[in-house]
Amino acid sequence: MLIDLRTLAHRADSVEIPGALVIDLTVLPWRLDPTFEWRIPEAISWDQRYVLICRHGYSSSSAA
Repeated sequence: MLIDLRTLAHRADSVEIPGALVIDLTVLPWRLDPTFEWRIPEAISWDQRYVLICRHGYSSSSAA
């Protein structure tokens, strides 16, 4: 599953990534938590694999 961490401004300056879910870095931990009430529907297991994408690699490395 592709997770796009880029800000709105960065996404506007670039291209949309087909199939990627856009999740802000500040809410990422609880949006991907399969036990949390406000998770994304796709977060069904702790074994789920994600590919994190950002503009320069800083946000994605921090999130990982």
